Parts: sequence; structure tokens; C-alpha cells
Amino acid sequence: MTIQEVAKLMGISQSAIRYYDHQQLLPSVKRDKYNNRVFTENDLAWIKMVITLRELGMPVPTIREYVQLSAEGKQTLRQQLKIMTDEQERILAELEKVQGHYIMINHWINHYVDVLVDPNLDKFPQGIDPTFPDHLK
Repeated sequence: MTIQEVAKLMGISQSAIRYYDHQQLLPSVKRDKYNNRVFTENDLAWIKMVITLRELGMPVPTIREYVQLSAEGKQTLRQQLKIMTDEQERILAELEKVQGHYIMINHWINHYVDVLVDPNLDKFPQGIDPTFPDHLK
């Protein structure tokens, strides 16, 4: 596949693909006789992984390290696993934080619904626990 086809298929720009390749995040992209990138199904899988890891917030140097370890084979499985479990822990902490925000916004939505039902409740909520939503953990 050409870079144009891959960009369209993956929903990203050609420059993003070139950047990933330049940053050594795509381990096996080949070139044709005109020096154009030629992508295989394996390359598409790597691009999808890179997109996902970037969307999750993994830094480019960490992705590069993971790609390099993957290329080295089975002897680096423990290191690959460590990178992914570290990322899993980071995402879990982020999820817990977002979950707290979600609870807080639902609290406010409930307050606004209450005010709409009872116009006498138009004051700013009183007595809010300053540890909310942390105390829910």
C-alpha cells in the first residue's frame, strides 16, 4: 500500500506516518525503487498500535523503546511486559481520576435538576465535602 492509501485507511495524515517512520516507531517499512514507502499488513498493525499508544498518552521515546525491544524478540518479553504494565498502571490512575470528575459533574447535574424542580434551591450548594469525590475511593 502507498502512504496515501494508508493515511486514508487509518484516518491520519501522511505527515504523521512519515513522522512515525522517522522516529523509528514502524520497524519494517520497506521502500520501492523510487524510495517511496510501501506498507504491508504488518506495517498497518504497527501503525494502529502506535496510534493507540499515542492516544493513550505514551511518549514517543517509550514507544520507540517498545518497538526496538519487540524487534529483538522473545528474550526481551519481560521488558516489553514491563513497559505495557507501567502504561496499564498509568491509565488506571487516569481512569480513577476521570471517574472522580464524572461523579463530580453528575453531582452538579443533579443539583441543577433539583433547582429546576424547586426554584427555592437557587443558591450555590452548601456543605460540600471538600474531599469529594476523593472520599469515594
